[in-house]
This record gives sequence, C-alpha cells and structure tokens, in this order.
Amino acid sequence: MEICFSIENLVYLRADKLNQEQGCGTDTTQFDKNTLPKLDWVAPMQRRRLSSFAKMALFCAHKSVMDEDANKTLDTIFSSRHGDLHKTSAILDDIANELSPSPTAFSLSVHNAVAGLFTILTNNTNASSTISAGSNSFFMAIVDAYARLKANNINEILFVHCDQVLPEVYTDYADELQIDHAIAFKMRLSQHCDASIKLEKLTGKFNESVALPEPDNGNSLPQSLQFLNWLEAEQGELEIHTHKTTWKLSK
Repeated sequence: MEICFSIENLVYLRADKLNQEQGCGTDTTQFDKNTLPKLDWVAPMQRRRLSSFAKMALFCAHKSVMDEDANKTLDTIFSSRHGDLHKTSAILDDIANELSPSPTAFSLSVHNAVAGLFTILTNNTNASSTISAGSNSFFMAIVDAYARLKANNINEILFVHCDQVLPEVYTDYADELQIDHAIAFKMRLSQHCDASIKLEKLTGKFNESVALPEPDNGNSLPQSLQFLNWLEAEQGELEIHTHKTTWKLSK
C-alpha cells in the first residue's frame, strides 16, 4: 500500500517542547492546566466542562481552519490511541467505589466526544469519524482520511490527533513514551510524491522479504511525534516500526 498526500496549516501542541508563547522554557511530558490554550472562542460555560485532552484537540483543530471562509466546512478525521482516558479512568474509579458517575463526565468520555464537540461549536455538519487502532492509530487515521478523500471526491479534509500521558494506574502497560500532544492539519491528495508525502505500509505477513525490527518498547516516541519530528527535519526518508508493522515515510 502506498499513498501520496500533502498537508497545509499544520498546528501542534507538545509538552516535551513547550511553545515559547506559553512562557515555559523547561521540557516536560505533561501540560500544566495553566499553560493550556484558553479557547476564547468557546462559551465560558462550555469551556469549564472541557478536559485538558479536549482543550488540546479543539485548540489545534480550530486554529488549523480558522482562516477559512465563515461558511466553509470540512470533513474531519479525529484520531487518538487512548482518547480522554483520564476522564474514563475517573469514572471507573467512581464505579469501583460505588459512587454514581457524573452524566456530563460520561457523555464527554466517549471516544468521539471531542469530534462531536468540534462539529457543534463550529456548526460543521460535514461527515466526521474518530479512529483508534492501538499503536497504529495515527497512521491508520491518515489511511482513513486518504480513503475519504478518494471515495468522496473532496478536495481536503481536517485531520486531528491527540493523546495524553496515561493515568498512573495504567503506566505499567505503556509501550511507548508518554507525552501530552495534539496535531492538526488539512490534508489533500497529491499526484506527485516528489513534492508531497508518501506513506507506505510494509507488513511481514504479506511481504516476507521485509525484515521488520521490533519496536523499542517503552522508549520510542508515538507515531504522531515521530511523524512531526520527520516533517520538521530535512530527513528524506523515515521508517517507523510498530510491533509487526513498518511505515515508511518519504518526501
């Protein structure tokens, strides 16, 4: 499988390299609530209900399209490996302690909650989907976005990915570095891979000639941050290994 695409209006937040605009010069893996974007475009009552996860994703999604015409809307793809797991973990903790979970917290904990919030807050009635595919969530969402662009004959789609450091109760199961981050960009099809991005998926099951090294479990960056580092570097090619899958990027 090989796909070619280009991206525009890249926006990101990552806690390991805090933006200078946030006024913090030290590296960290988690955002402090005081350093998160304020989301002034969201009504105060709604804003108070948003988790850190939601604020990160909504900030990047909105900033990536805020230069669009007021009446223009886009199809959207939201991606997250774990979703708003801090909120879900708190609900499970309440249930374990025989407490009644908050209905509001529950409604905002489902995996597509942020995608729904974005469409409501921006009056975007276009199609939206939310992807989770384990450690391959980021690239499988790109594949889904590419399929949507091809099948629906649309010019561009808004792509959003967000993940946070796992709650403490789940840290023993982490198989990659844990860093708060969110990424958004507009994705377009491209016929000329020499001027855009080419993504190939290589699997040992279907291509026995490809030697797939095991990922450096627990010590490797998530796909999304490896992709972002590659975009910002002058590196032509990059192979990202995830369990029994290798993704090859070139530009």
